[in-house]
Amino acid sequence: MTADTKAKIAEVYPLVSHRFKVKLGKGKLEGRFSSVSGLEVGVELVKYQNGMGERFQQPGQEGFPTITLKRGIVPKQSELCEWMEGVVLGQFDKQDLDISLLDAKDNVKVTWTVKNAFPTKLTGPSMDATGNEVAFEELTLAGDAVSVHYAS
Repeated sequence: MTADTKAKIAEVYPLVSHRFKVKLGKGKLEGRFSSVSGLEVGVELVKYQNGMGERFQQPGQEGFPTITLKRGIVPKQSELCEWMEGVVLGQFDKQDLDISLLDAKDNVKVTWTVKNAFPTKLTGPSMDATGNEVAFEELTLAGDAVSVHYAS
């Protein structure tokens, strides 16, 4: 296969979802998550019926994102716990969140940016004495908006 053919295939072949990195704020939590969910951009649906009985739908305001980050628990203090504790105490530390999808060479191809994210829930692991699975923690974040940027 020629280099030109490989380049053409790389342009049209779908990216895999397991190659991603996460950057929260100024990079203090970069890339240490096993899954990300909730990357949605949408609008509310406004329904209207006029006096003649005609029904219409139209787009309304942009919705607010809810993002969930999941990672294995390590035996040290979690920055996620500290961030959540700050929010509970009324210290809002909103940070931008970048989730980037990578190609096989770790080049960024698509980035979703969540503006002004802050934690709303931190969930600890489910524990089972009969299993041997990794203990995960989940952080649920609220944000103001999601934007998507494609690498050129």
